Amino acid sequence: MISPVFASILRSGRTEFNTRFAMARRRFPSLSAEAFSLFLETTVDFLVESVAATAPDRVADAVFSAYDAALELVGQNLAGSGSQYRFIEEGWQKIIPASAGLIAKSPERVIPAISNALFNLGTMPGVKPSKWADDLACISAQCADVETFLQVGQVLAWRAGLAHYRRSALTVLDSLPEKLALSAMGLNAAASWTDIRRRLEQDPWFDPASDKSLTARGIRIAARVGAFRGFGGLFVEPPLVACAGDDYLVKSGNDCWLLHADIYGATLHRVEASEFDKAAAQTGRLSGVRFNETTIIRENMSLDLAFLGSFSSAALNTHSLALTSPLTHAVTLIALT
Repeated sequence: MISPVFASILRSGRTEFNTRFAMARRRFPSLSAEAFSLFLETTVDFLVESVAATAPDRVADAVFSAYDAALELVGQNLAGSGSQYRFIEEGWQKIIPASAGLIAKSPERVIPAISNALFNLGTMPGVKPSKWADDLACISAQCADVETFLQVGQVLAWRAGLAHYRRSALTVLDSLPEKLALSAMGLNAAASWTDIRRRLEQDPWFDPASDKSLTARGIRIAARVGAFRGFGGLFVEPPLVACAGDDYLVKSGNDCWLLHADIYGATLHRVEASEFDKAAAQTGRLSGVRFNETTIIRENMSLDLAFLGSFSSAALNTHSLALTSPLTHAVTLIALT
């Protein structure tokens, strides 16, 4: 059963809601009335009650926005019974109670933004939509307005694993009040954003929320990215790497990706194979790093990587060394800072 306030709005706007459902049905022929009704009852009603408790005069606007979002989600089988994207409904249920006041201010903007973010996070390998939802629910009360809420959501998406958001997230953090910037990074107010920002700029493998990261230095395996396509990965054969500024290009077979990676995660984005060939031709000498069979040597530090066997390619940027091997479909990233 849905709540009385939701039922009242649905009754009073029955003609308009039925028209919207019929239009959605033409776009999404598989849209099930039963699945849609169940989603309204189990998830949208939760939103309506949360907004009603916070801003009763804004409930009707929230209902129309939530109804349209629900049609999109259920119509595309992104939510509702039978959907494989349960994290979207779970994310709604975590975020909505904490951000009801902000939803009430601009439901037509906030509701789709939450849904889109959850979908994008949940469909990227290795990214954690549940962490994003938990963190955003915790920090939403500190957001003075919708714009700030959405900006913080972008920062938290970076911390949940979207490594390609790193540069834009740092720019957003610089624009936020220091206390809020620290909260968005999972830090308490006693920390100094200036100091944290400097470390983040210098080292993509620096984790400001970890005490160990404050002292960790030297050569170490920071991440292993990628897998064989037959096991759910992207690579049809062991990949090769080349530098692309602070990022890397990865080639496997005839396919190529731009690899972004840091302490929070790694993302791969398809690019033209010609980009790899151009970068590989410009990749220079690995200055400051030596190889002794399966051991990497940098200054007075060394790291044995015998499990990789021989190296098929290597690419070095300011902070990291990327290695590939004929024995694995993963790219091994070595932190050098």
